[in-house]
Amino acid sequence: MIRAHTIRLNPTPEQENLFRQAAGTARFCYNWGLRVIKDALDQDVTVPTPRSLRDAFKRIRATEFPWTFNVGKSAIDGAFVNLGRAIKNFFDSRSGRVTSEGEVFENQKHLTRALRTVKRLQRSVSRKVKGSANRRKAVLKLAKAHFRVACQRKDVLHKLTTALVQQASLVGIEDLHVAGMLKNHRLAQAIADGAWAELRRQLEYKAPVFGSHVVAIGRFVASSKTCNQCGHVNDDLTLAMREWECPNPNCCAHLDRDLNAARNIRNEAVRLAGA
Repeated sequence: MIRAHTIRLNPTPEQENLFRQAAGTARFCYNWGLRVIKDALDQDVTVPTPRSLRDAFKRIRATEFPWTFNVGKSAIDGAFVNLGRAIKNFFDSRSGRVTSEGEVFENQKHLTRALRTVKRLQRSVSRKVKGSANRRKAVLKLAKAHFRVACQRKDVLHKLTTALVQQASLVGIEDLHVAGMLKNHRLAQAIADGAWAELRRQLEYKAPVFGSHVVAIGRFVASSKTCNQCGHVNDDLTLAMREWECPNPNCCAHLDRDLNAARNIRNEAVRLAGA
């Protein structure tokens, strides 16, 4: 059994000041990295990894942010570790689908679940002598494992897309820069497992068959941080925030991040369809 101990600290005024400096520096580094990531997404370029952001920050630290040397390196390193965790959670959550009516279609993550088997079979192939019968058998087993994952993913996508175009006369989707996102090795597996590009392809060819219509909204529409109740844009929304309160004092709506984004996408799609 793993036990945790909570220990109350009684810092001196000087120590308390150092704690506050460390917390403030960590928050600054986190927000600095988050701003760089947002700029990359807005400009359709490769999203930098938290490690590369940390290295980039350290290269400019002495000239642009010399005051960060007043605290230990752990505060800065920890900020970028937390940023990486937030980014992963953000894209993992987006690998599922939420409709504007609140219906949730969970991403089954077939590759993630089969990864242990796939890696074991890959090791088996690498151990076999090239050109041998045993290697051919191992390669066949590996191919079957990948084929099984592909079939499971395709089956789920077909059921999802058919249900959507049958239920709705208008389907709004985001025009995401999937190819650019896949260049980030920390996010590529989760994004690929969600098969966003294949989802859009199936929707677009099935919609006319069922009398539906697919509208892709612009990738720069702030669907996540715009309150669907009053239209206020929350620029302070971070990737880790799954629920948030609208900061507009005349609204104060409690919003679920994914449902709010889905409703904003719906509203924009309706607007574009009627334009």
